Amino acid sequence: MVAPFGSRIPIEVKVLIGTVFLEIIREVLHCGHDLAIKAPEEPAWLERVFGSDDMHLLRKCPCPVWLVKHSASKSYRRVLAAVDVDHPAPELAIRHKLNVKILEVAVSLALSDFAELLVAHAWEAVAESAVRSAFLRWSDAEVGVYKEMLRQQHDEGLGGLLNEVIETQGGEDLRYLNLKKHLIKVPPRAEFPALADMLRADFVVMGTVARTGVAGLFIGNTAETILEQIESSLLAVKPEGFKTPVSLEGHSA
Repeated sequence: MVAPFGSRIPIEVKVLIGTVFLEIIREVLHCGHDLAIKAPEEPAWLERVFGSDDMHLLRKCPCPVWLVKHSASKSYRRVLAAVDVDHPAPELAIRHKLNVKILEVAVSLALSDFAELLVAHAWEAVAESAVRSAFLRWSDAEVGVYKEMLRQQHDEGLGGLLNEVIETQGGEDLRYLNLKKHLIKVPPRAEFPALADMLRADFVVMGTVARTGVAGLFIGNTAETILEQIESSLLAVKPEGFKTPVSLEGHSA
């Protein structure tokens, strides 16, 4: 498999023995790799319940994980970056840095393939059901004002994030990307995979839900649901300070 590519760049081959995701993570730790790339599995029902190697890698691998679908072309036409500009104050700094990293990676990939760059953010009017309740009884007009106010806040947050990345990445180059932003007013787990399919995105860059101080717990139910439903190739980016719960103990190298 490696032979046809050996004339282009030096390639080191290793055969690792053991539990797949553990040996991959230990190899990353041992050699300090910056990226892990693999073809995604088609896990059986039992693996979906207890966790496939892919999901273990996405949860625990210390570097970004790139899952390349079998149908992926040699170049990407539409790169979709998923960001979250609405986050709790204790995680504000780490989430912001993660958003910037997602966009920087997406911009770099889009530029390398002259691809269209799409940026999506899912938002939710969390108090909408409460204000419509018999207790508060807001009118439809008042609810509409409330939702529009939230939409503007999210739009401004996304716009500010994009402007920050554009300034640091060089606005002149980004004009080739035909950058488009999408605000989705729904729970992200329900609509993001559908949006990726509707936009015909063939590559998705997304981050993970950081839980500061808890090693290995970086992916929440929303992100995990999205990852299982995405039909395109995907790159999952880790938050700053992430530490894998896997140790080098038992590594054969």
